[in-house]
Amino acid sequence: MPAITEIELECVGNAINIKALCSIRWFEFFDNENTKRAAILEHYIPIKSQRRENRVNHLRFEIEQGKLYHYRRYVRVKPPAWEERWFKFENGEFVLIDQGQGDQTPRRFLDPITKAYADRGIYSVFYGGDRALALEHINSCQ
Repeated sequence: MPAITEIELECVGNAINIKALCSIRWFEFFDNENTKRAAILEHYIPIKSQRRENRVNHLRFEIEQGKLYHYRRYVRVKPPAWEERWFKFENGEFVLIDQGQGDQTPRRFLDPITKAYADRGIYSVFYGGDRALALEHINSCQ
């Protein structure tokens, strides 16, 4: 069983719509050499607990070792500012991942992965959160 740990992220803003202000997701990758199709499946991690102190939201998430994660959080109201980072949890350590791109958004960070698929002749890549659709895509010959 993979090691699980809790991490806490802080964000600012109205606590009513907290999921829009702070989230963590992890990604799964599938491909099929026979159909020349691939899928990048994203999973949002539910908030395990939350509290609010001095107008700052503190959210706790459970993450597993060995997965590729992306977090996005609202860090300043005026002027508005967001922070996004890629990370892994390995050997009990929170490891930030930076490909030297500056832009940490999912699409930008996943570009090298989709390029690697293209280098293998896989040009049809599904991106989303529905496992059934992802598997249907990679196994379809159309």
